[in-house]
Amino acid sequence: MFNLKYIAGAILFFLFFLIACSEESDNNNVVSPGTSATPTFSEVNQQVFQASCAFSGCHASNTKKAGLDLSSANAYNNLVNVTSTQNSALKRVSPNNSADSWLIKKLNGSGTSVMPPAGSLSSDKIDMVKAWIDAGAKND
Repeated sequence: MFNLKYIAGAILFFLFFLIACSEESDNNNVVSPGTSATPTFSEVNQQVFQASCAFSGCHASNTKKAGLDLSSANAYNNLVNVTSTQNSALKRVSPNNSADSWLIKKLNGSGTSVMPPAGSLSSDKIDMVKAWIDAGAKND
């Protein structure tokens, strides 16, 4: 009887482990650089800006920390070719040049505080933003 319980427990543990490892969350659907598809603004906006910046309340239309409104209707026009209020030598997003875009410096914490403050974004999400910028930061 003891062996049967032990075997049943081991099987259940294995099944839970197998199920947990095979589940995919929506957060794993990040468009990755290096694939044939270049991320669109809509993808970056939904997966990064809305999920991590505006939704948190920091850069929503009613709060606009650092003067930056990343609500869906305003995000693109408040990012691309707009001079940063924190570093006037840089644009928030400089199309085709992620290395000189203030947004990437903030996401990486390069010479400034990292955003979002509650914890940095995954490297996949940062790479997604970089790929969009380096592809011209187009609005779709």
